[in-house]
Amino acid sequence: MAIKQREKIVQLMLCAHVRREYPDAIFNCDFAAGMKLTPGLARLRREMTSGRGYPDFTLDVKRGDFAGLRLELKKEGEVIYKKDGTVRKSDKDRLQIQHDTLERLRKEGYCAEFAIGLEQATGLVDWYMAGAKPGTLLLERSSAGDIRFTNTESGEVF
Repeated sequence: MAIKQREKIVQLMLCAHVRREYPDAIFNCDFAAGMKLTPGLARLRREMTSGRGYPDFTLDVKRGDFAGLRLELKKEGEVIYKKDGTVRKSDKDRLQIQHDTLERLRKEGYCAEFAIGLEQATGLVDWYMAGAKPGTLLLERSSAGDIRFTNTESGEVF
């Protein structure tokens, strides 16, 4: 898409895609992401979660060896990793916390990834819903910081 997508727009469009293409799928998207909460609501939200870093989008459908899909959604063009592959610095180490949470979820049997923009998010959901073919998802970064996924076993790229 030529237009820069705000994260909230990516979330709304991804939810519409899942609702349209997979009407029986059980999913949830973080409603408050990117919203300015009152101090009371922010405190309540903190008390009702396991902590910062929980992914924006959850798809509770088992596919392949995965217990479900978890995506940390980012707006189009957001850069997560430096050229050396490490997580770039962000406010209050937000990206590092999100990265670490995705790692923990992978160890628990979930497919858990960052998704930058709507195209990558819908690509990951469609790949997952099509059966999440076995194989490791290899995250590849271009020198410009763009990322894509390659399934090492099937060769699929998205």
